[in-house]
Amino acid sequence: MLGYVFAGLGTHFPGSFPVGSGVVTTFDTNAALYGVFIGSVGGLVIGTLQWVVLRSWRGITSRWLAATAIAVGVTHALGDGLPSSFDWPTLAVAGGVVMAIAHWLALSGRTDRSSLALASGIVFALALIAGVTVADPRSADWQTAHVVAGAISGAVVAVGYGAVFLWTSREAQQRASAHIPA
Repeated sequence: MLGYVFAGLGTHFPGSFPVGSGVVTTFDTNAALYGVFIGSVGGLVIGTLQWVVLRSWRGITSRWLAATAIAVGVTHALGDGLPSSFDWPTLAVAGGVVMAIAHWLALSGRTDRSSLALASGIVFALALIAGVTVADPRSADWQTAHVVAGAISGAVVAVGYGAVFLWTSREAQQRASAHIPA
């Protein structure tokens, strides 16, 4: 959750300027390029804080950082570049697909790769929908809205990932226990 709050505040600080879907009527390449940059920085913050926890608990490698940075960067680029009339839930689902693919690639060699990647994509999409529904970053006070949307998205991700990782941990423990003689 902290990663999302830090990313929302750190890349949308007071004094920065609004770009993207709140102010454009057609696809804006410059806004998308700026979105790639700030989204990737935010994604790196998010991915790093997730990785710090997941590396010891689930053995997730540092490829998670790059995957998260790329996926958040691409999603943010679309959000900033697309016109304000674009449907947010569709963007969130597209972001979820990008996140799932990025994490699937980052989790190569793991037997739980598909379930973790799919879960990360679903959770990411739901988090974006929840965050933007409560605090629309296209509003006049877009800086505060980004921080609030980040906090809400972070809470959804924390609960969603936590549940998924606990569930998949128990599943692995049960499989291991079945193969260990009593």
